[in-house]
Amino acid sequence: YFPNSNFLNASKGARASWAWVSLLEGRKILQRGIWWHISNGALVNFWEDKWIPTNKDFRINSCKPTGCPILKVIDAIYPITKSWYEGLLTNLVSRLDVRNICAIPISIDNLDDTLIWHHDSKGLYKVKSGYQEEIMFQ
Repeated sequence: YFPNSNFLNASKGARASWAWVSLLEGRKILQRGIWWHISNGALVNFWEDKWIPTNKDFRINSCKPTGCPILKVIDAIYPITKSWYEGLLTNLVSRLDVRNICAIPISIDNLDDTLIWHHDSKGLYKVKSGYQEEIMFQ
């Protein structure tokens, strides 16, 4: 169903089966409740993805400046010390965003970022919490 993509970005297609259409409906719930847990920042889009746990919708609140050098979260991480480029961030985003970003710990190991389910303390999706999310959203 998605040879050139992944489940979260896959399209419906022209002749989608009932099962695939149903999975795509369920994906909407999943997309509302997941966000990225940062490890190395390589997989996460700095300006579009959900990744800041203390921001309201987990996204950057600031607008992207024209000609901004940061595309992925890894671009805001100093590779040698595995710390945030606080000076660079200060010039690009609000003070609140800088504070919230700098509060995120960065893995010293080069681990991939992971998607986690916001409505579970362990970050794992469960049908019950997905159902509760859907009821609250309506």
